[in-house]
Amino acid sequence: MRILKFLVVFMGLLIIIGTLFLIYLIIFKSKDDKTVENYYPIESKLDIPHGAKILDMSSSNKYITLKIVDKTSKKIIIIDIFSGKIIKKININELERNN
Repeated sequence: MRILKFLVVFMGLLIIIGTLFLIYLIIFKSKDDKTVENYYPIESKLDIPHGAKILDMSSSNKYITLKIVDKTSKKIIIIDIFSGKIIKKININELERNN
């Protein structure tokens, strides 16, 4: 009988300690400085040639992809969402057909 009382008290203490620990973690995470405003760049600059148009823009969890066309060229630009930096620029050249 003593063992059963000890186990009940011990498990009750574990539940209380675990609940307090979870509350502590929730409060600690809510005070964390990694808010959306501080994590993502607020403003990013991208220069495109005069007269160029953005045909398409798509995004994933990490990247934004822009498809840009102007009078002389076509480009695909891949931008990192988290840093705002250009990861890659792909120039698309059209080949002439030989008939």
